[in-house]
Amino acid sequence: SSNRLTALPVGAFDGLAQLKELWLHSNSLTELPAGAFDGLASLQYLYLDNNRLTALPASIFEDLISLRWLHLHNNRLTALPAGAFNGLGSLLALTLHENRLTALPAGIFDGAASLQGLWIGNNCLAGPFDYFNGIRHVLGLDEQDDLSACEQPREAVEAVETEARSFWRGWRLILLERTQGAE
Repeated sequence: SSNRLTALPVGAFDGLAQLKELWLHSNSLTELPAGAFDGLASLQYLYLDNNRLTALPASIFEDLISLRWLHLHNNRLTALPAGAFNGLGSLLALTLHENRLTALPAGIFDGAASLQGLWIGNNCLAGPFDYFNGIRHVLGLDEQDDLSACEQPREAVEAVETEARSFWRGWRLILLERTQGAE
């Protein structure tokens, strides 16, 4: 972490099949090469937060069958590829807060059946919010999320907030983290 990396060479992790944790946070990564994490079936913790990622290749995480925590917060992600989390049946926690997400593909979390914690605050997500249907346990949001930063008219922001509250009514909604002003 904090190594001022701007790119990952293809094959950088070849031969590291038993690697359990990979700390790539707080660098200047803007993209990840397709297959960057191939062969890392034992990896349990992947820290990609606090970089400058704008997009993720499709199936970038598909070999990470043991992954339990995936940190993608505080990047510049505007979208996620459909099926981004397919095959991540062991994933317990996913951090996506502090990005620039405006929508998510339908069923985006279907491949992460064990997901218990999702940090998604401080994005510019708009409804419908049915993409959260794949989460079976806990949905963690931040009540301090500032949708007004999404450069939408106040009426539109209020409509999204109303729909979000309506969708999440009845869920076991807990406050997991305050992301306002977090690094």
